[in-house]
This record gives sequence, C-alpha cells and structure tokens, in this order.
Amino acid sequence: MPVNDHEAPGMMRAAVLNEYVGGAGLVVQDVPRPIPEAGEVPIGVAAAPINPSDLAFLEGNYSPRPSLPTRAGLEGSGTVVAAGPGAIGRYLSGKRVAFVAGGRGGGAWAEYVVVPNRLALPLNDEVSFEAGAMSVVNPMTALAFLEIAKSGGPQGSDQHGGCWCPRSHGRSCAQSGRDQGDQRGTSR
Repeated sequence: MPVNDHEAPGMMRAAVLNEYVGGAGLVVQDVPRPIPEAGEVPIGVAAAPINPSDLAFLEGNYSPRPSLPTRAGLEGSGTVVAAGPGAIGRYLSGKRVAFVAGGRGGGAWAEYVVVPNRLALPLNDEVSFEAGAMSVVNPMTALAFLEIAKSGGPQGSDQHGGCWCPRSHGRSCAQSGRDQGDQRGTSR
C-alpha cells in the first residue's frame, strides 16, 4: 500500500492544482484522505499516468472545470483497500482495479482516491498496474486523435497507423485505424 509511516492518521500526499496554468499550478501536499460514502470504494493508488486529457485539465481546458484548489489526475490503477457498503463494495474489496477519478473522491495523482463502484474496473492478474492505469481515458484519447487525423487535423507529432499520436498511444491508435479501414498500420 502507498501509505507512509510518517503520515498523520487520515492524511495522504496528493498533487493539488491551485491555478489553471499547467504544471506550474500543481503542488504536492498533505491532504485529508477521502472517506467513501455509499456506492463508493477507497483505492490505494499504484499507478496514474499523465495523458493529453490531464494536460488539458491542468490548463483549464477540460470540462467540467472544478473550482480550485482541486486534485489532479483523471485515471489510474490500484487496490481497493476496504469494503464499501453493499455487495459491490464487498466484491471489489482487495481487488486490483483500473479507475476513473474525479468528482468528490479527488484526482488520481494521490496516494488514495475514492471512486463510485461503477468506475472501479477489476483487472486480470496478467495486467500490470501500469497498463491498467492507462486503460480507460488513454484509449479514448487515441480515438480522439484518430478522428482529428481523419478530418485532416493537426500535423507534427509521430505518425502511427495513419493518425498523429504521442508514442504511448501508437499501438492503440494504429489498431483503431485498421479497424476503421486504414490499412497502413505502420509506425514511422
């Protein structure tokens, strides 16, 4: 678990956004550990990526735009550390999950997050925390890049399978292109 022995009970470290100015608006600080309500589970965060949607969020260009200060990070993975109320919470307790963060439970760039049960997606044992952490928002970003490329959008990033994507999205983007009829499917 990501708990540090020196922490005060009920506290954790988190990346807090104080101003919508990109990464310069972030500060890592001690914040109260979120407490789950009915229909939510607490997760000890193991991995949380930085993707283009996160960068847009830090700039204030992502909707909804919460009031500041707010915790950052849109998705991640970890282990459900306690049973939430109800059958689903008990089922998820102790399971490795991918999750979508935000809302009342805070962002993924923290030691702990609380998410609605429906946004905690169990991971197979073969899936690493790193891969699981990029399994929800990142594929949607790759699809968005594909749509931009199909419309003749921005040029100048690495090209993968006929669309312009950061390298981390290349395989997903190339597969999406093939699925939609782009037979090039090559990385250059």
